[in-house]
Amino acid sequence: MSYSTAILVPAISHGVQTHQYNGGEDYDGASVPAASHYSNVGNSQTLLYSFNDFDGTIEVQGTLVTNPSDTDWATIFVIQSQTGSLSGAKILPGRYSNIRAVVKSFSAGVINDVRIMY
Repeated sequence: MSYSTAILVPAISHGVQTHQYNGGEDYDGASVPAASHYSNVGNSQTLLYSFNDFDGTIEVQGTLVTNPSDTDWATIFVIQSQTGSLSGAKILPGRYSNIRAVVKSFSAGVINDVRIMY
């Protein structure tokens, strides 16, 4: 059995510019295909995340639209500020064609990564 993995938010540190992150408080992750993007049988994906002293909010958003615009997204899971090191997993049930993560009010810490697997 093979799995697909997609990065929603790459490794970023608050205030440190990279080619993907401008160092500010907000970061819009790329839209990536979700479990239902390629077939009608996929109905869940696993969210994997890892942080160090993260202060902010991450909204994981899904859509049923294959080529979504900014108004086509709905929030399906929210991660709030976390003290210390944290790694976790969450099953996201739903027949989404695309998923993304939006970071808001990022004021401290490190996001090691946020990804989905299905």
